[in-house]
Amino acid sequence: MTGGDSISNNRILFSLIGLVGFLFIASLAYSVLKDNDPYKHFTGLGDTISISTDDTTIAFSYYKDGKEAIYTGNVDGKNVEKITEPEEKTDHRQPQFSPDGKGLIYVTANPDGVQTIHYQSDLTSDETRPLTGTDHHVFSTAFSPDGSTVYYIAMPAEDFQKPEGEKENAADLSSVDVKGNPPQKLTDKDSYAMNELSVSADGENLYYTAFRDKKEQLFSYNLETGTEQPFLEEHTSDGVYHPAFSPNED
Repeated sequence: MTGGDSISNNRILFSLIGLVGFLFIASLAYSVLKDNDPYKHFTGLGDTISISTDDTTIAFSYYKDGKEAIYTGNVDGKNVEKITEPEEKTDHRQPQFSPDGKGLIYVTANPDGVQTIHYQSDLTSDETRPLTGTDHHVFSTAFSPDGSTVYYIAMPAEDFQKPEGEKENAADLSSVDVKGNPPQKLTDKDSYAMNELSVSADGENLYYTAFRDKKEQLFSYNLETGTEQPFLEEHTSDGVYHPAFSPNED
């Protein structure tokens, strides 16, 4: 073997070693980053704020070093207080005051991302009660006007974890009373997507968006008759997102 051949072989060997090293580092980086939580080190507001009926207090979720909990404070920004202490690898979000302003509901997300509803009847107490179990993933919640019932949109947790096209069940309406009795399923539509749940002032109808006929539509559900129908369909030719009603619902 000549000196030139030896140098050439060494170059090939070093190139292969470098390539293997690069692939190892890239594989290691991917394994670390692919499960990376974008909120892992985040500090700042969550995406939901609730205002008490007397307009004096707000409830909101706040991240501190990636951990999300529920806080309350005066509307002028004073007397901010952390009122929930999430367990390790869980988050508390989507707070909503009860109609009397004395308590609230919020959603707990477990390490798998499955969200359940918790009820705190008295903000001066640390006692909370789970209203739903981890067998369902909750998307959106709303109190009845008298505060006795929580309506929510959810789907089976096992289907929530599956890729699109492999899910056997999708989202539907359900209700549960704040005393902790078993939930009741109200619809069986298995909607691809449902969200933005709200309740009419008289407590007779639920409003929400759902993906039907290739677009996001606004629907109403009558609690007495158990019927669903498109709402304001004549005014919404395009998809509807994040609807909010005026106080008089007109």
